[in-house]
Amino acid sequence: MTARKLIGMVLTTVMLICLAACGQNDADAHEQDGQEQIEEYVTVILPHSIAGEVTPENLDSFKEYYGLEDAVINADGSVTEIMTRERWLMTVAFIRMQTDDGLASLAGSEQYPHIDRAEVNETYDVFTIYTGSEEIGDGDIALCSRLGGYAYYHAVYMGQTAPFSFRVEFRDTEREELVFEYTQDDWQDPDE
Repeated sequence: MTARKLIGMVLTTVMLICLAACGQNDADAHEQDGQEQIEEYVTVILPHSIAGEVTPENLDSFKEYYGLEDAVINADGSVTEIMTRERWLMTVAFIRMQTDDGLASLAGSEQYPHIDRAEVNETYDVFTIYTGSEEIGDGDIALCSRLGGYAYYHAVYMGQTAPFSFRVEFRDTEREELVFEYTQDDWQDPDE
């Protein structure tokens, strides 16, 4: 199995998990009797680009399959999900783990032998790729696009709304100087 197919499978898995719970955290903490109480549920709004396969005919099975408390298809094709805080936390952890594992697999791989290491910041919107090459090829551009997808799902899941932003930096391993930069302006936003 090629690295491209493996990354494609990982992204598909992330998309499916995102369908389970991806988006907006509106569970606010409240003060009550001097103790902080955290809301039990989280509301997530999946854009049409993620939730496009959900229809009125399969909505009930969608809710059951992903263990949602409720889900509603909105007029714009997005889906509002209501899930337990525990499910939301598990899904965030899964998306982050998939992203971290994907980045770790890049260094010295057959498809990316020039990549020495890859990192992401704590908000999963800035990816730094350290390379021994100053040449950026089509495979690197495709990688940037896939990393944009990871950033997109994480942003949706964390409740960020448009405009969504991310950055992929290719840096020289030895000098750490910027070799190439790819941002949301270079990426095709699935909701446009």
